[in-house]
Amino acid sequence: MFSLDRDRLWAWIFLATEAALVAGLFAAYFRLRAGSITWGWSPHRHLALINSAILFASTGCFAAAVAAVRRGHPAVFRRLTTATLVLAAIFLAVKGYEYQDDVALALYPRTSTRIGLYYLTTAVLAAHVVGGMIVTAWLARTPPPMRAHRRFGRAELTLLYWTFIDIVWIVLVVFFYVW
Repeated sequence: MFSLDRDRLWAWIFLATEAALVAGLFAAYFRLRAGSITWGWSPHRHLALINSAILFASTGCFAAAVAAVRRGHPAVFRRLTTATLVLAAIFLAVKGYEYQDDVALALYPRTSTRIGLYYLTTAVLAAHVVGGMIVTAWLARTPPPMRAHRRFGRAELTLLYWTFIDIVWIVLVVFFYVW
């Protein structure tokens, strides 16, 4: 049980550092936006809404996977984590398409402060999605004999991470696609 408590402690420390990183990016957003006469708009609101649904579905699949591991169904857990990974990969593919379209519209990071900050914050989020995918894939490949409480604890902490990513995504959608 000691290692589960240690896992939780490290997870909370990790999430606190991630929250500090995101808070710094949001502070830069507010500082730069406050000093800007015009801020611009995004031509990709529809893609942001589609990507929101995909990311939330991914987190929902992982929440169902956590419920499956709680009930002691490792096969269901693996199927649902696979669905989580597929949906997260689709999220990244849509984001990649959006970046490609931005470049086709001559919206480069050097175009404006807003566009540069957009690329920076969404790329940081995409890196976090990749990190979540790595941990999720690792959990899915964990052998069934692993103690149930450890598997559940780690899956629970990973769900907390996916939820954090969802919250950051919601804020980014508001900042760059709505407001």
